[in-house]
Amino acid sequence: MKKLERNIFFHIKALKKVTGLTLEILADLKANQLDHALEIIQRRDELLKVVFDLNNIIDGSLKEKMELEQKDQLLIKAWKLDLAEWSNDQALQNEEIEALLRVERDKITNEIAVIFDKKSRHKGYDLTNVK
Repeated sequence: MKKLERNIFFHIKALKKVTGLTLEILADLKANQLDHALEIIQRRDELLKVVFDLNNIIDGSLKEKMELEQKDQLLIKAWKLDLAEWSNDQALQNEEIEALLRVERDKITNEIAVIFDKKSRHKGYDLTNVK
């Protein structure tokens, strides 16, 4: 059971790291540091893969062991509750990240439209292309 406890410990540690990265992403987006936020999003995605792998390993270990000691049952129950709470918190924070990214996308789209409009207006005055 020590291996299961160790995996749960690493899983919880990884969840906390993901939470920290999520908060860093939110702070960067609110401070208009889009490039840094995108770098953190990539790191967070890689860490989430590790979290999901650990989750699968833990679930596999639980399926193998049908009988668990009382202490281990309490640990598993607490872990599952923490995981559910973490998932709900992350879902809310992900919605906020998506909203901030949509705002940035709209700003960039607007900037591109303005540049394109200015360029097309400039072409109308540029008489060097007239044959």
